[in-house]
Amino acid sequence: MELRQQTYQKLRDFIHELTGIVFSDNKKYLLENRLRSRIQELGLQSFEEYYQYLQRSSLNARTEINKLFDAITINETYFFRNEAQFNALRTVILPEILQRKKLQGTVRIWSAGCSTGEEPYTIAMIVREHFLRRFPRVRFEILANDISPSVLEKAKRGEYRTYAIRSLPKEYLDKYFTRTPNGTYVIKDEIRQMVKFFQMNLKDEQQMRRMHNIDVIFCANVLIYFSPEVKEQIVNNFYRALKPGGFLFIGYSESLIGMNTKFRMRQLPRTVVYYKPEE
Repeated sequence: MELRQQTYQKLRDFIHELTGIVFSDNKKYLLENRLRSRIQELGLQSFEEYYQYLQRSSLNARTEINKLFDAITINETYFFRNEAQFNALRTVILPEILQRKKLQGTVRIWSAGCSTGEEPYTIAMIVREHFLRRFPRVRFEILANDISPSVLEKAKRGEYRTYAIRSLPKEYLDKYFTRTPNGTYVIKDEIRQMVKFFQMNLKDEQQMRRMHNIDVIFCANVLIYFSPEVKEQIVNNFYRALKPGGFLFIGYSESLIGMNTKFRMRQLPRTVVYYKPEE
C-alpha cells in the first residue's frame, strides 16, 4: 500500500487545517508509516479511502480523528526535562508571583501539550515539596492539556517506566512513587490529584479562549511542530490567557524571535523566560 503524493498533500493539508501541525515534503514516509495501521484496522484499501473516511461527518469519523491525533503526535518526554526551567520556577518565578499576590489567592499553572504527564506532575511535586505547606492561604491549580486522548489516559494513570524517571531526583522518586512488581513506577494520589487533565487542540481558537487568569504557562518542545502562522496564533493566545506579569516557558530549541507578539524576554540562571508586562 503506497501513499501517493497527491493523497499525501490532501492528508497533510487536512492535518494542518485541524491542528496546525506541519508535515513537510520529506516527512511523507513518516506519515505513511504512522497511518498504515489505522487503515488496516478500519479495513480500508488505500490512503485515499482513509482520507475520504476522515471527511465524513459521522460519529465514526470523529472518533477516527482522535485516533489520527494519537498517530501523528510525538510524545517523548520525562520528569524534570529542562531542569533549569523547573529550578527557575521554584527559586524565582513562584516566589515573585506569591509576593505579588501577597501570599494568598490562587496560582494557576498550565502545562500546554503535556503528553503523558511528566511535565505537570513535575510541577505538582515542586509545588507540594516547596510551597504547599508554607503558604496555606494559597491555592495552586495545575492544568494540563494535550490533543491526543490516548496520551491523556496514560497521564491520568500515572504509571511510568525507567526511561521517564531517569532524571528524577531520588528523594522525589522515594517520596512520590510506588514501584510495582513489574518494575514500573506509579505516581501517588497526592500528586495525581493536583493536576487537572483535559483534551484541547491548541489551534482551536474557541477552546483557547476558555483559558484565562493563568500565572505560568509551560509549552516546551511543542511549538516546533506548527507552521509559523499557527505558532504565532498560539503564542498570542498564551499572551491573552496570562495575567499581567505572567510567564511563558518554551523549549530550548524554540524562540519567539520574528513573531508579532508583545511578550518580553528575561534572562534567568541557565534559561530564559518570556513574560507579559504588568499594566
